[in-house]
Amino acid sequence: MDKNMKKLFLLICGIVIANCASAQIMLSQPVASEELSEAVIDKVRDDNKQLCALISVNVTGLTLEQVLAMKLDTDNGSNIYIKNQPNDATNFRFYISPTATFVEVGVKGYEKTRLQLNRELKGGKLYAMKLHARPLEVEINITSSVYKAAEVYIDNNFIGNTPLTTTVKYGVPFDIRVSGDISETKKQVIITEESEKAFDFTNIIGSKDLVLNISHNAEVKVDEAIIGTAKGGEPFVVKNLVYGKHLIVVRALDFNDTQERPINVAEKSVNSLDIQLKHTKTVTIDANISGAQVAIDGKYLGDTKLTAQLTYGRHEMTMSNAGKSKTGTILVNERNSYFKWKLPKPSTRYHRGYTTQDIDLRPIGLELGYAQKQWVYKTEGEKLKTGFWGQGEKYLHGLQVGIRIEPHIGWWFYVHTGLYYEFYYSKSDEEYSDGYGVFGKFMEHSLYVPAHIEFKMPVSDNFYFFLNGGIGFDCGLAAAADLYDVGGDEPYYTEEDIYGNSEMGDLKRFNISGEFGGGFCVKRWKFGCTVSRGLLDMSLGEGYKVQQNKLTAYFSYMF
Repeated sequence: MDKNMKKLFLLICGIVIANCASAQIMLSQPVASEELSEAVIDKVRDDNKQLCALISVNVTGLTLEQVLAMKLDTDNGSNIYIKNQPNDATNFRFYISPTATFVEVGVKGYEKTRLQLNRELKGGKLYAMKLHARPLEVEINITSSVYKAAEVYIDNNFIGNTPLTTTVKYGVPFDIRVSGDISETKKQVIITEESEKAFDFTNIIGSKDLVLNISHNAEVKVDEAIIGTAKGGEPFVVKNLVYGKHLIVVRALDFNDTQERPINVAEKSVNSLDIQLKHTKTVTIDANISGAQVAIDGKYLGDTKLTAQLTYGRHEMTMSNAGKSKTGTILVNERNSYFKWKLPKPSTRYHRGYTTQDIDLRPIGLELGYAQKQWVYKTEGEKLKTGFWGQGEKYLHGLQVGIRIEPHIGWWFYVHTGLYYEFYYSKSDEEYSDGYGVFGKFMEHSLYVPAHIEFKMPVSDNFYFFLNGGIGFDCGLAAAADLYDVGGDEPYYTEEDIYGNSEMGDLKRFNISGEFGGGFCVKRWKFGCTVSRGLLDMSLGEGYKVQQNKLTAYFSYMF
């Protein structure tokens, strides 16, 4: 062995794992062998007629196919000759010009690597070298054994969710970080030939078993993944459920029912769930009238005739048509699956699809109106219309508010009644006498009850005209008059009750009037007016008569 020969190293980068992963090829220094007879060395000369040296290579880490495909190259002007084709992957020989300064080795799928020769080779001499391939990247498997995937980071770079396979550098330390919904873990790893290539982080992230107590045979899903079939009445264990939020879905196998249970798994969370599946059955709901609306347990299902999935047991059913409804209880069991109810048939349609039932849906309303009232005093040959003070004013002005009631009596005819409160107010003109000025204020509270027949003329489902007429009843509750000095704030005289008071007109408290009116209704809003003419003499005095007239304009909201 030549002691002056310097050490030579060859590093070849290639791929040895799936689809050409990178690798390192290591070559030992060439060593001249004095023990081998020169007779075994052919006298091979290069293109320059120089005697070549022989290099014998011992190979590890490569397949025979890779060795056969190996390509060798050297300096321009130097030559390389293959001694023979190797019959195994461990050894091959080649001749090289003694002037060569490097050898370049290439294997398909590997990076080319150049070996610098630090001394001149001697022709006719044998040199031995070793070639060893060592992978630079390897595959590793990372799992967490959970139904909900955990996030995986390599050196803080997100690479996916468990379970996964990835490649890492051989012999280079790196960090694996696996993160769940509640906790995470981190560890440093160096991959060598002897180290493990699979990592399971289930216990570090945190998980627990969840027991499901299911009433019937059922399919079990966790986070949309089917994990098994539960036998009714027996515990079903969901193993290694990682900490965090999950959705448990249980579907009955023998009947139509599905239960969903969201759950947040933690160290101190519940360890079991009770899930009661309910028997359901397809039922048919019908009526003597097509198109009747059906609601079960307060939920609208559709119009008759219909089918529905109902759980076994009692249910409240409401069926309605044309403003009429019927509510009762139905029992769903093995024998009962068809339910037919009888409803009142709708009234005859009179105009453009409009029915009396449409109005029946709105028989009551709140009403607000403006009222004018006057008293008419009659004597022989004379008539006086006054609001109260006799100063030429024609009316008292007031407010009317109350409840309107309109029950249906047949065809397009209705009763119009109700109860109304009326408030009237009047202030007199100022009068002066002997240098003194006075004025008065009048207020009245009364009740009003109409008794009318109303005729409605529909134009469409949401619009109709109406006419009404009959009698009206008025009853004065309280009436008072106050007299004031001009500029004064307090009355100097008060008459607390004018009914039957000769000084204040000697009027009766009660009145009956003949009335007629009309208007129109848009959807639920009603607008109209009423004219009233007194039928009774309201005077308690002699020599004259007093009649009360009234005019009201109003609007109502009907329920």
